[in-house]
Amino acid sequence: MNLGTLLIVAVLGFVGFYFLEQYKRKNQVYCTFRRPNRTKEEKWVSIKSKYVLFRGGKYRVNPKRICLLWWDRGILGTLKIGYWVPSLDFRWDTDQALDPDTFEPTWDTPETRDLLSSEEEFTDFAKHAGPTGTKKGGMFEKYLPWVMLGILVILAYWIFQMQGQMAALQELIKVK
Repeated sequence: MNLGTLLIVAVLGFVGFYFLEQYKRKNQVYCTFRRPNRTKEEKWVSIKSKYVLFRGGKYRVNPKRICLLWWDRGILGTLKIGYWVPSLDFRWDTDQALDPDTFEPTWDTPETRDLLSSEEEFTDFAKHAGPTGTKKGGMFEKYLPWVMLGILVILAYWIFQMQGQMAALQELIKVK
């Protein structure tokens, strides 16, 4: 086996490992759990599962809280080559995943969902309570800015031409 063949086999093996690792993590979410004593647990769960278990605790997998994490671990991690994986962060004091924007827990209870639902209904009502008549623009309204620009260009050209004629007229008046 010569050096070229060995190099091709190594590159193909490397690319194969890269795609194999991504395929293994295709429909999984990386979950981390932080305890009050600052220890951290990690677990992979299916993206379709509703709960993740950490030492007897049941925590909800909320797809709205998923954020992407650059995963550079495993065989390819030694070469610092990674890919994006979905992740969720949990804390010991709430069964909800942390908000990825603020990293704070939010309370998602049936009562808050009902309040959100009633607020959405109110905003929908306010949105649709306005004037109902809508006017569709015709072809003239669509091209009105271009028509006005054309008229301004023609008017500027006409004024420029008139200045030349005015100068000639003034010369005629001065001669006489």
